[in-house]
Amino acid sequence: MNLPKSWNNITVSQYKELRGLGTPVSFFDWHLDVLDILSDVDVEDLTFDEVDEAFDGLKWLKREPHKVYAKELGQYVCK
Repeated sequence: MNLPKSWNNITVSQYKELRGLGTPVSFFDWHLDVLDILSDVDVEDLTFDEVDEAFDGLKWLKREPHKVYAKELGQYVCK
């Protein structure tokens, strides 16, 4: 599975999709939605352990983008 390593490795389109995620039915569903946006695989075929392992590499999602990127991305995101 090919996943971005940081905020500066995602596209504006991916950022907009992440920002647009609503309240998930479950925490696991939120994980699937995020992986669906950021990965190149069909997330419906992943096991719980595969989802958990994939999220180990996405710890950067817990932090806001650096101010430089946030300012650049902000101009493309509808508030």
